Amino acid sequence: MKKLGYFASLSLLCLLTIVGSGRAFADPVTLTLLGTGPNQANNEYAYPYYLSVNGNTNSLMCLSYNNAISTGESWKATVQSIVGNVLDEQAAWLLNDANVNPAHAVDDQLAAWGIFAGLSNVANSNNAQLLAAQNFVNANPNDTSFYNQFQLYVPVPNSQPLGLGTPQTFLGETPEPSSLLLLGTGLLGLALVAFRKARPSRLTLNM
Repeated sequence: MKKLGYFASLSLLCLLTIVGSGRAFADPVTLTLLGTGPNQANNEYAYPYYLSVNGNTNSLMCLSYNNAISTGESWKATVQSIVGNVLDEQAAWLLNDANVNPAHAVDDQLAAWGIFAGLSNVANSNNAQLLAAQNFVNANPNDTSFYNQFQLYVPVPNSQPLGLGTPQTFLGETPEPSSLLLLGTGLLGLALVAFRKARPSRLTLNM
């Protein structure tokens, strides 16, 4: 009974750890603009934008053409999946292309701005990169293996300092599983090992 109780306790611990990691992901994150790269489009800074996400530096693409932020500004954002949203999926293709082909980064940024601000409102946004993104999403509507690699950072209203305006929405690559999640799965494996050792073999039972 003691061995079985140990297994139950260990299983509960690992499940709480895994659930806890998922709840932490669902909570708003803190974004801080650290700086930008050298690229400019329409006299505005273009991808990449360097932001701290809960203390970890990330390279993100801006999706909000009409909003503005300042270096050092911090705010809260919710992390959202892009799967199932055609426009977000097109933006994900553009971000991926900017990483694979840095020479396309400015056109990719312009196209991403045009998707959400209106192509007529963003000069040079209706370009070859936008067409390529649209064609990819149309041809791969259910490619979650690709779309799950990206996530949105949507500002929480009124979470930024007063007077600085609404922060921008950003798109970035989905980070690797957190160490907390890895710890939970490791504990689950340990629990299974402990249970196997605690359970008598068939030979023992037959005796």
